[in-house]
Amino acid sequence: MSALQIHADDPRDPIQEARRRRDISLAVEPPLPDLPKDLPLNVTSLPRGILTARECEITEKTPEGLVELLANGHFSAVEVIEAFLRRAALAQRLVNCVTELLPQAALKRAKWLDNYYKEHGRTIGPLHGLPISVKEHISLKGWEVNFSFVARIGTIVDTDGLALKAMCDAGAIPFARTTQPQTLMHLETSSTIYGVTTNPYNTMLTPGGSSGGESALIALRGSPLGFGSDTGGSIRVPAGHTGIYGLKPTSTRLSHLGLTGIAGGREQIPSVIGPMSTSIGGLEMLMKTVINSKMWEVDPSLPPIEWRDGVDWLLRGSAGSRKLKVGIMWDDGLVTPHPPVRRAMRETVEKLRKDPDIEIVDWAEFSMKDAYEIWSTLIFADNGEVMLNLLDDGKEELRPLTEWIFKHNPHKAKRSLQEVWDWTAKRDEFRGKFAHAWHKTGAVDSHPIDVLLTPLYIGPPAKLDESKYWNYSLLFNLLDYPGVSFPVTTVDPTLDPIDVDFLHKGDIDLETHKLYKPDWYKDAPISLQLVARRFEDEKVSNDFHISPI
Repeated sequence: MSALQIHADDPRDPIQEARRRRDISLAVEPPLPDLPKDLPLNVTSLPRGILTARECEITEKTPEGLVELLANGHFSAVEVIEAFLRRAALAQRLVNCVTELLPQAALKRAKWLDNYYKEHGRTIGPLHGLPISVKEHISLKGWEVNFSFVARIGTIVDTDGLALKAMCDAGAIPFARTTQPQTLMHLETSSTIYGVTTNPYNTMLTPGGSSGGESALIALRGSPLGFGSDTGGSIRVPAGHTGIYGLKPTSTRLSHLGLTGIAGGREQIPSVIGPMSTSIGGLEMLMKTVINSKMWEVDPSLPPIEWRDGVDWLLRGSAGSRKLKVGIMWDDGLVTPHPPVRRAMRETVEKLRKDPDIEIVDWAEFSMKDAYEIWSTLIFADNGEVMLNLLDDGKEELRPLTEWIFKHNPHKAKRSLQEVWDWTAKRDEFRGKFAHAWHKTGAVDSHPIDVLLTPLYIGPPAKLDESKYWNYSLLFNLLDYPGVSFPVTTVDPTLDPIDVDFLHKGDIDLETHKLYKPDWYKDAPISLQLVARRFEDEKVSNDFHISPI
C-alpha cells in the first residue's frame, strides 16, 4: 500500500479537509433543493417529495430488478447512476451516512458500459450497470481509506478489495462510500471525522454499527446493495435496525484481501465482509457473483466452494424428502429481549407453525455466559493498544462507546502468546459444545435443525450511545456461523408496552430492561436473525424462498 499522509505535511486541519472533500463530492446535478427547516423524526418518505418520479422509480427497484431492467435496455447505466447519486446525496443531508460520493468515476464507468451495450447488444456481465456502495474501510484503488482514524486521513490505497473487484468485473459500479464508527468497534456509527450517523426511521436513534452508514443509505434507497463488515454484529445489527437485509457469511466464503484495518492476522475472531441490501435476492446476487469468481485461485485462505444456489437441502420430490427443521432460541439465558422483539419472535414462530412443511424445535438450554468473555478477550488480546495508539496519534477524544468498550471492559488485557493459545482453545471448546447441542436436535430422526431463529439485538435501535449488549450477534462471530438479519415488524407502543411483571435474570438484564420506553421507539424497525452451521451460507438465504418468514 502506498500512502500520502495529508495531516503530516499539510497545514490544513485534516478533519475539515476530509469533510471538505466529502462535501465537494455531494454537489450533484441537478442540485437538490433546500430541505424543510423542521424535519420529522422519520425521514424515509421525504425523498419521494424531492426527487423526480423517474428517479424514484429507479432507486426503489430491488438490485435483482435493476439488473434485469438494465439488461433489457429499459434503463441506461448513466440514468441509474445519476438517480442514485442524487438520492445518496439527499440521504447524506438527512442522516449523515456518506464519507464521499464518486460521481466522476461512476459516471465515466456508466458511460463506458452504455457504449459497450450499444456496440455489442449485450451486457458486460450479470451486474452490468448496478450501483453499489462500500463501507469506507474496504479498499477502493486510488482512494483514501482512513477507517475512521484521524491519524490515517490521507492514506491512499493502491489496490481494490478482492471481493469488490469481483463485483466490478461483473459490471457493478461503486458510487458511494459510507460511514463507520471510531475504531470500528461500536454497534453504532459515530466518529471524530464525520460525526454521528442517525436512523432514517427515527433520527434520535442509531442505525447500528459498525456498518451504520451502509444501513442508513440503503434504508433510504440511496443504494440498492453494498458491502459491510462484521466482527461482532456489524452487518446484521445495522441492517436490522434500519429494516433491510444483511448477511454475515462464514469467515472464509469471501476474501478478506482489501479489508483495510488493524485486524489482519487475527484469525481467532476474523472480521468478515458481507452484503447488505434492500432484498434477500440482493444478498444472494452478491454472494453468488463474488464466490463464483473463484477467488480461491488468488486467495489461498479460501476453500474452493462455489455458491450452491441450485441445491435442494430438503430433497423435495424424492423418497428422502423431509420438512425444513427450524430451531427457536427465544433468548440467550442472560438478557431478556424487549417486548417488541419478543412479539416479533412469537409472530414469526406462529407463521412457521402454520406451514405443514416446517417443523419447529425449541432450542435446548445452552449456557451463553462465556461467549462475550471469550470473544472480548481474543479481540482485545493486545489490551487495545494498537487502536488506542492510533487515537492518540490523531489527538482524538474517545467517543462514549469507545470509552466504554476500551476503558470499562473487564476482559481487555495484554495477553502473552500462551494466553492467546489458551483462550483460542476455550473458543474451540465453546464451538464444540454448541455444535454438539445443534447435532442433538436430530437425535430422534437423524436430521438436526437446518437453521436457528434468534433475536438479533435486545430491543429496538438504541438511543445514541446506549448500544452495549452484543451477545445476540457476537455469538455467531465466535462460532463462525453464517447469519441473515431480516425485518419483521416495527415498534407499536400499544402492542409493545413495558412488561410490568418483568423478572430479571441479573444486573445486566435489569439495566437493559430499564432502557425500554415504548414511545421513544415508535415505528422503529424490529428484525430477527436466521443462522446456519459453518459453510451452509446458502441455507440462510434459500430458506426465505421456502418458508413464510
